[in-house]
Amino acid sequence: MILGYIDESGINYSQDSKGYFHIDGPYAIWSCVLIPEKKYFDLERAFQDLAIKYLGNNIKKSELHANEIWKSRKNNNAQNKKVRQYFEELIQLTAKLHIPVLFGIQQKNPNLTKKTKKNSLEKERELEKARYSLLSLVENKLAEMNETAILVSDEEGTKIEALKNLVFHRTKWRYSPPMKKTEGLIKPAFLFEYRSNSILDQLHYVDSKESLLMQFADHMCFVLRKTFEYLYLLNFPGSNGNRPTADKEHLPISELTFNAFVEFCKVMYAFYNEQNKDVTLGPLFSVSKLYFHFEYPTSNVFVLNNTQQSQVVQLMRSFTPYS
Repeated sequence: MILGYIDESGINYSQDSKGYFHIDGPYAIWSCVLIPEKKYFDLERAFQDLAIKYLGNNIKKSELHANEIWKSRKNNNAQNKKVRQYFEELIQLTAKLHIPVLFGIQQKNPNLTKKTKKNSLEKERELEKARYSLLSLVENKLAEMNETAILVSDEEGTKIEALKNLVFHRTKWRYSPPMKKTEGLIKPAFLFEYRSNSILDQLHYVDSKESLLMQFADHMCFVLRKTFEYLYLLNFPGSNGNRPTADKEHLPISELTFNAFVEFCKVMYAFYNEQNKDVTLGPLFSVSKLYFHFEYPTSNVFVLNNTQQSQVVQLMRSFTPYS
């Protein structure tokens, strides 16, 4: 049996004067880490030891929240070095343990600036697409692994009811629940494909302050959001200075570490394809050995790398309709 920890990042729609999502970046992401029971205690102990080494003993008194840890760098060079080492070590550890990481992604529409009922509903639908896509991916991956999973989320997580309802809709066919009039914002393209065969029970909740692995899931989601925001700014720079310049200082991990993470954790993505009215999903580390570059090659020696970068752009375009 697998424990699947779900967290979200990038759901803030605040924009700066130029229309860029300056707080949370352009993508809303829901991610799930699938932790086999045989690796549960090893990962929990290693995560705590790693945090103590780089962040100090006081971590036992407070929650390990990736965004707050990243902000703690400020202009302190020593702290900046420690925090970067912390994230590098954590992602390398995750890669070594081959912990599967899945995520649903949705680009936020930059044109939904006016506070109208129509725009509010469209924002809700956009976020629903990311949640819906993630659950489709979870089902797909568990079937591939011949496994079942209990899904766990932070009880104080944003939009927790929406996630709970999505899980309920996929599982209710297995029994006769009390009449509950809930209707999702996304209609399944294929009913029997949509029904859950691998998720056990309903969505379970924990207090993230008391769950190290819920905090671990927060870190994975944070790293994915920061990395894809950087790749977005690198590959879709915009015009007339309407977007920030891609800056590697804003990345918590290195290029080599991210690519090791993608390969060994078999990181998979999913997004809702509006044209097909269904979920598109796949591995980030494809058969063609897709490699994510954090800067453009500057020499003809790197023709192959340029080809790989164009494949990355092509992949990102598939879930970036507002590029």
